[in-house]
Amino acid sequence: MKIHVCLISGQAAPNLLPALDPDLKPDKAVLIITGNMKAKAENLTQVLKENGVQIEQVHLSNEHDFLCTQSELLELAYKLEEHDVFLNITGGTKLMSVAAQSIATLGKNKWLMFYVDADTDQVIWLNRDDEPPHPLRQHLKLRHYLQSYGFKFGK
Repeated sequence: MKIHVCLISGQAAPNLLPALDPDLKPDKAVLIITGNMKAKAENLTQVLKENGVQIEQVHLSNEHDFLCTQSELLELAYKLEEHDVFLNITGGTKLMSVAAQSIATLGKNKWLMFYVDADTDQVIWLNRDDEPPHPLRQHLKLRHYLQSYGFKFGK
């Protein structure tokens, strides 16, 4: 199973765009959520589910505590050991990103890491030295983009 681990922040696009790219689309997205990002995660969850992506949410107990965040992500890594995991380090806080990167290099199946460059609309691989940046080719509906930021539409 292909899994994206997504660090949730105020910007939905860096997690949404690679998750809907035909070449990168995961079977499942694991959303790493802080206390004040619950609503942002719910918006993203709705759009990803509508596009056939399974969702798991991991709520960090204390995003200001590096060792605690690292420990919770390590627990997640053990659960995902048998899968192809891609860590999107674009979102979240800097502390979350550093903790996630430290976990991504452990275990028998190391996580592939990438950063979404919004200026060039590309995924930049961080631990694939021989891999050039991947141009994003998502087929995104405007409605999905706006929903991922919390806009509601009547039926």
